[in-house]
Amino acid sequence: LGYCPGEACPSGGVVLFLIILFLALYLTFSIAIPALQATIRIVPFTQRSFAVGIQWLFLRALGTIPGPILFGFVLDKACSVWGTSCGVRGSCSVYTNSLISRNLVILVIVLKIVGLIFYSAAYLTYKPVLGTPTETEDVNMTTATATDQSVKEKTPVHNTVDNPSYVEDTP
Repeated sequence: LGYCPGEACPSGGVVLFLIILFLALYLTFSIAIPALQATIRIVPFTQRSFAVGIQWLFLRALGTIPGPILFGFVLDKACSVWGTSCGVRGSCSVYTNSLISRNLVILVIVLKIVGLIFYSAAYLTYKPVLGTPTETEDVNMTTATATDQSVKEKTPVHNTVDNPSYVEDTP
């Protein structure tokens, strides 16, 4: 019972594996910023920090609790020899490597498809609310109002209609 050397990977197998691994990792981590941007654009300005907190709570809860359970289940299904101690089944002694790799790839692909379905459903069912200002408009309106007030306070009035006490010096 030990590691037995098997056949080498066919030509290009390692390169293909690295390309697929890179694409999987890239697609996994590239969704974080668009999801955050979508949340920030959808939620009203005053509730954005709360929405981002709830989003991360769900992401952490759905990723850290069922993830290890699912991957442990896949590993247990690939066990070919279980160890025993005092007649009680213990940990796995020998795994079937091809079964582990196939099951893990299937699990990851299924989870990616489920994620894609949820993101697509969110995209297709989103209905923008018309007439609500965006953050940029909120900031622009606040800045414009403050700027208008400060300009009015600092600018002297030079016409006689608004300021009857103003007398223009004429030569």
